[in-house]
Amino acid sequence: MLQQSIEGELVAILADYHEHHPGQFITLPKQTVDCSSARIVLAELRNEGYVEEQQRGIVRLTNRGYHAYQRAARLIDFFGLHGRDTENSRDENAAPRDATFLDRFRS
Repeated sequence: MLQQSIEGELVAILADYHEHHPGQFITLPKQTVDCSSARIVLAELRNEGYVEEQQRGIVRLTNRGYHAYQRAARLIDFFGLHGRDTENSRDENAAPRDATFLDRFRS
């Protein structure tokens, strides 16, 4: 579940960056690069052709990755999945969600 969360946030941030700076690489924070779950996610995205990694921690979303993100976003909007509860949001004992390490990329 953590890897899916990291993947979703990472792809969303890279897609936002891609919209404003297509073709440019972004440097991930050291704590992201050092996170084993984030490294696994990056490796999977790279192997699928969605992310290009110039060197460790310097990445960009490929055109293929950006188009896949757009298709997924349209499906989510179409089916109204944004408003649905997730298991974590229904869990009364779940910790409140704090800003993540990926929030540094948001302008």
